[in-house]
Amino acid sequence: MTKPADSVTVPPKVQTVRLLLIEPEGSGSGLRDLIDSLAVHGFRIVHEFPSVSAAAAALDREAADLVLADIGEAGVRELDQLAAQPALNSYVPFIVIDHAPREDIARRALQAGAQDYLVKSKLTPPRIERAMRWSLERARIERDLKRESDLFHALLDYVPDAIYFKDRHGRFLHASASVARRLRVDSPADVIGKTDFHFYTPEVAEATFVDEQRVIETARPLIGKMERIEMPDGTFRWSSTTKLPLRNRHGRIIGTCGITRDVTDLKKLEGELAAERNMLRGLIDNLPDPIYVKDVHGRYVLDNAAHSRFLGVENQSDVIGKTVFDFFEPEFAEQANAVDEAVLRTGESRMNQEEQTSSAGKPTWLVTSKVPLRNEAGEITGLVCINRNVTEERNAKNALLAANSNLTAALADVQRAHQELGAVQLQLIEAEKSKSIGRLAAGVAHEVKNPLAIISMGVEFLSGKYGSDPTTASVLKELSDAVSRADTVIKGLLDFSPPRQVELQPQDLNAIIRSALALVRGEFRGDLHRVELDLDDIPTVLADRGKVSQVFVNLFTNAIQAMDGGGTISVRTRVAQITGVGANVGGERSEVFQAGDRVVVVEVADTGPGIPPELLARVFEPFFTTKPTGKGTGLGMSVVKSIMNLQRGTVRIANRDGGGAVVTLTFKAHDPT
Repeated sequence: MTKPADSVTVPPKVQTVRLLLIEPEGSGSGLRDLIDSLAVHGFRIVHEFPSVSAAAAALDREAADLVLADIGEAGVRELDQLAAQPALNSYVPFIVIDHAPREDIARRALQAGAQDYLVKSKLTPPRIERAMRWSLERARIERDLKRESDLFHALLDYVPDAIYFKDRHGRFLHASASVARRLRVDSPADVIGKTDFHFYTPEVAEATFVDEQRVIETARPLIGKMERIEMPDGTFRWSSTTKLPLRNRHGRIIGTCGITRDVTDLKKLEGELAAERNMLRGLIDNLPDPIYVKDVHGRYVLDNAAHSRFLGVENQSDVIGKTVFDFFEPEFAEQANAVDEAVLRTGESRMNQEEQTSSAGKPTWLVTSKVPLRNEAGEITGLVCINRNVTEERNAKNALLAANSNLTAALADVQRAHQELGAVQLQLIEAEKSKSIGRLAAGVAHEVKNPLAIISMGVEFLSGKYGSDPTTASVLKELSDAVSRADTVIKGLLDFSPPRQVELQPQDLNAIIRSALALVRGEFRGDLHRVELDLDDIPTVLADRGKVSQVFVNLFTNAIQAMDGGGTISVRTRVAQITGVGANVGGERSEVFQAGDRVVVVEVADTGPGIPPELLARVFEPFFTTKPTGKGTGLGMSVVKSIMNLQRGTVRIANRDGGGAVVTLTFKAHDPT
């Protein structure tokens, strides 16, 4: 057999207490020797300094759990330095050790926050250990009490409800900041020792005092009492008050604790809801159509006077709790109940359903709507129903149908043919639009994209062969850039619906304008067309360069085509400040521009014939054009409008007084900060 190993008892782990020792030089090592003898009990000196000033840095770091300060011959001076250390007592407890008993020093040490005052010559290991453990425990208790006190005062300072404590005579002992605000005083201290009679009318104060005395006498709390109180400033407020008996540690009632919540807004809302409820009830009762509500079991829970008359009863109370089977013949009741169950089961409303029943023994036609009634959780709790008696209309309609059956049939045929014609017309319109878009896209794809691809390959070939010549390389680079920009414009047209997402970056509009003019210079005819530029020093704007370039290309192209016999294109840029939405920008983008915003305004004007005033409002409509058939798709200005919307800018067009048209673009200036 294997001999069992001897059991080993592991001593419990001793928690280390870090000590900071302040002991003047030349005072010997007696204090250190005492501490070293207590090392087995967890006490260990981690820092040692000859004076308080030398230990200041370590004290600021809270580098110890307890400070032992031998004040030596310095006495009061060293003690004052200890008291001036912010970390001592607040975070780290300390014990003052004196070379001889001095009553004045002991008193000042304890006043300065020392946990104990010891005489060095009378110290023994057990005594100093007991003093250190007592000091640490007392410091822990004081910290806990301070933390609880801080939490209590934080509650009183920040909770929105008024919290207060009173003695048996109704005098305030403590009060929260909300109490001070409620009583219109500067701080909670201004109410301590006072009663409600100092702040409220005698009637209000007396009622409050009676409630508090009842709580004290019966030891039963007053929960959620609603009361209308006249405040010190003469206004009236509604409050919900809870008062509890306040007991001391022996269980004796010494006063009351109260919590008052201002519910004025809630009471106001309740009043408004009651008024709305009364107004709704009055409206329902005076409507000529029967209105009623049923629960999930088909029982009437609400009806109006018109419904009661329709059912043949005098009082609405004779209807509540009954069902449709109590008032109608079984066949109609079964039919109506089946509709009710279908609405309750599916949650789908039944609107304007025509049904026949009898009222006072006469055939009656009703148009009925039934809607599911839901609670806040979305659960169906019943039905809201409304009937309209259309018997007279129904009889008149039947008589008319009987007298004019042939005419009615012919009219039905005409209406059906008209509807079919309208449907065909709409289909033709949509087909024509789709055809136009398809024709435009196909034309762009075959007539422009393919040549652009050939040009691009040619530029690439020439760049490889003649790229060493700087002048040739520059020209080829410009051609390549122009092809890329043209390809971007074509893609924008193909993506007209829906538009692609823009990439907004800070851009120089003046540079984009010059680049766009370079793209359309092939459209100019000799000296017939001129360009006048008035480009101010403007800030950058957040924009998609390709899209904005497309805007200017469209505007310049339209201007050139409008001036078939020649003319001048004027381009002006300037900075403006919004003075009021709708005043100097226009109200269509009021969610973007606000008063005080800096904007960049671009005006593109031509000297053509302008646009007929009656057609100005339609310029931005897709497929609308003022050009002759075959010379325009009607998409140019629509693309401009769409792009400006994506840029979160505005575009307007108007006729110039001297002839021609002017297009005004507005961009929000980019603020890099």
